[in-house]
Amino acid sequence: MIRPLPTLVRRVRQNHALEHATMHMLAGRAGGGRLAGCTVADGFVLLGPVRTADVQGAVSRALIGLRRDPSLAVHPRCGTNLVALYVLAAVLVAFGARQRARGVRAWIWRGAAIGSAALLARPAGLWAQRHITTTDRMERVSVGAVRRFRFGSLVIHHVATRDAD
Repeated sequence: MIRPLPTLVRRVRQNHALEHATMHMLAGRAGGGRLAGCTVADGFVLLGPVRTADVQGAVSRALIGLRRDPSLAVHPRCGTNLVALYVLAAVLVAFGARQRARGVRAWIWRGAAIGSAALLARPAGLWAQRHITTTDRMERVSVGAVRRFRFGSLVIHHVATRDAD
């Protein structure tokens, strides 16, 4: 079924928040520190050596936890932080290029731009997660099936979500 763009964006933001909260819940479990995730419109995928029962329990706790503590929607290892670094570095290097510096002065500008981007990326990425890529509005979200796939030594869990209408 084709969804309207605002609905699709809301679902992805909700699933992204639930993915982060689930990773927070799994952090203390065996293999939980070696997880990666990817959000999709119908849920999210976790890659890493965790048991399916642990994922199911963590997702349930994460959904309840997000309703009480919106900070669970933000994760320090989110790819949004890398995007923030790249965007800031590109903008600051481009700004430096407009200064028409040459030689050593140009390299100093580039170094300062990249260093500044590195310093600003984490707070900018966390801000972007809070306000753009996740949402704590979880009242219509319910969890469906948690399916496990294995490809050699790679363990993948797909967590399906839906609107609880």
